[in-house]
Amino acid sequence: MHLLLVAYALHICAWAGHSYSFESEDEIMDITIDKSIYSDPTMRSGLKKYYESKYQPFRDALARRKESGETQTIRLADGTQGQSLSVEQLEKAIPSFDKWLEMQESSYGVFNSDFAQNGLGKFKEIMELAEEQAPDSSSKVRGVFSHNNQILGYVSEDGGIVTHGGATALLAGLQEEAAKLNLSKEETIAYILEKGQAKLSSQYHGVQVDKYSSNESPSNREFAAKWYPNHDVDAAYASSIAEMKATMATFEKFAIQQQQNTTELKNFLLQSLQEA
Repeated sequence: MHLLLVAYALHICAWAGHSYSFESEDEIMDITIDKSIYSDPTMRSGLKKYYESKYQPFRDALARRKESGETQTIRLADGTQGQSLSVEQLEKAIPSFDKWLEMQESSYGVFNSDFAQNGLGKFKEIMELAEEQAPDSSSKVRGVFSHNNQILGYVSEDGGIVTHGGATALLAGLQEEAAKLNLSKEETIAYILEKGQAKLSSQYHGVQVDKYSSNESPSNREFAAKWYPNHDVDAAYASSIAEMKATMATFEKFAIQQQQNTTELKNFLLQSLQEA
């Protein structure tokens, strides 16, 4: 594992800054923690103390390992064992205070708590959309291109195209063509189906086009049974939902940790300013 990756991992573990406004109850002090705080000279002393509070315990642990001759094994996200690193390598991976400030400032948009909360909201939206794709819900397919009972591609309700094999090159660019014409949704679908059939006919004799209105679109189960008979829609749906739930649970944990980090840094700096 490269030391840069190790340093970044340590940075995430020690990470703290995010957008947060705080005002004490007696209105004596007002602290606004945002991206600019890491280059604010008046905050440097408090941030240095915070940095030391995060990294000094790690340095102490490394010192103990150095005495015992231990190495540190990095375990990967999938649980497998990664590269073993020496104490010296881990020491080099600890960023200096100034480097830490740079890393905090540059990663602010990724690791701040507002971003985490917004990301969690997006995850929930995606989850809701995924749940709408149940086996017996509408596939929202508006047209299917086929040849000799083999599917070549299909058009969805939003004008998207999914293609297979040799049909891919022939149907490429149809969405972009339709977009340039500023067509309505229904006009876009009709345009793609008409042009798609013409293009496919140049290579496939007797191309079949099955068209559906929005109310006639087959369910996911019906669509799979006709065109993808080896696809288990129930198992695929269950697996997809389970995976998304696991991902969202991980992100929720991340969002909570980010909020805790925000509160911790705010309290630490406020106390440092009060003691100064």
